[in-house]
Amino acid sequence: MRRDQFPEEIQPNLIPEPGGELVYRCLGCRGEHGIESLLYTCPDCGSVLLIHDRQFDRLKAIDGEHWQRILDYRRMLKIPALKGIYRYHEFIGPVIPLDSVIYLGEGHTPVVEANSLLQAKAGMRFFYKNDGQNPSASFKDRGMASALSYINYLIRQGLVDQVLSICASTGDTSAAAALYAAYLNPRIKSAVLLPHKKVTPQQLSQPLGSGADVFEIPGVFDDCMKVVEALSEQYNVALLNSKNAWRILVLRDSTILRIAGRVQGVPGES
Repeated sequence: MRRDQFPEEIQPNLIPEPGGELVYRCLGCRGEHGIESLLYTCPDCGSVLLIHDRQFDRLKAIDGEHWQRILDYRRMLKIPALKGIYRYHEFIGPVIPLDSVIYLGEGHTPVVEANSLLQAKAGMRFFYKNDGQNPSASFKDRGMASALSYINYLIRQGLVDQVLSICASTGDTSAAAALYAAYLNPRIKSAVLLPHKKVTPQQLSQPLGSGADVFEIPGVFDDCMKVVEALSEQYNVALLNSKNAWRILVLRDSTILRIAGRVQGVPGES
């Protein structure tokens, strides 16, 4: 279906343009900081940062039913950047240009109905979201798509260069982080810290297979995380653990979209 065949009232919003005014907002002191720098905790009080859109109210100019039509028609486009989480560009990361989006097929995982025995035990009909069919076999791919698209945006804007992405992990995080970072090589290098002898060969093979440098640290996951946090506080590195505000953004806003889909007619994340 060609773009000129879409309904006339849909066409102005079909291809999203960069917009909004995103800032880091501290959960503790409520201070705000620009997104032009890699930040993970508040420079003023050390609390967790979240992404806040100062212009979010602009989206209320379009009602829920019309947003549903826009997003439904948008999924028909053959633009890779709009196939994953950035199909909801205005709600997820509106400042990110589409040419900065990293899309590897995340999000389009099947919903599978539970078998009759389990449904009988639960006393209700229910379904599984089979996120094992994401690119790295992990639900964490959505958050990594957001975090690495943001880093790609910073690189393309000339705000950072030769970035080192790091994470502490025992499995899924390292697999997703290394895979998405590999698509920005050589502009970004990937390092993973794993607890020594606490991961399986299969878990170890995933970041290695994506070209990450893997370091085994004595101790447990928390010890790896302390090293990662210290590095992110002292050097210009991209921390890809769950305290990364761009990963939190996808988890938070996709949940809001799912609720809105039930209440106001806005579809949830694919």
